[in-house]
Amino acid sequence: ESAPEYVFISYGNITERVLLAQDILKEKGYSVGTILVEQIKPYEPVVEEIYDLIKNSKRVLYVEEGIKNGGAAMITGDILMRLGFLGAGRSYVPYAIDDTFVTPDVKCDIYEYAGFSPEMLASKMIEEK
Repeated sequence: ESAPEYVFISYGNITERVLLAQDILKEKGYSVGTILVEQIKPYEPVVEEIYDLIKNSKRVLYVEEGIKNGGAAMITGDILMRLGFLGAGRSYVPYAIDDTFVTPDVKCDIYEYAGFSPEMLASKMIEEK
């Protein structure tokens, strides 16, 4: 079986929202799947396994609740680039919090406030960037 065109990668509590985003996209007819990372480090062998699963995918969105700069998503992207994933119509997007803490002024859904609602994740996956 071939890999889905669109692949989410995630770990931890945010994965529940990623799976809901996957469902939204599947209902719209997209070929989409999710890789749940159960071990992050050491990065190289983990990313090599991920690469084998996604090497024929069109777009990969690595979703993590942590800070983007220097996080697992960025490190994974760097290794995937060295393995040759980027180019040839393929894209990789690290999606995490941009170097700040999430501190809303009013009571709200913290995931939605930070841009991690299932609808927002689904939209981010299929945007043309």
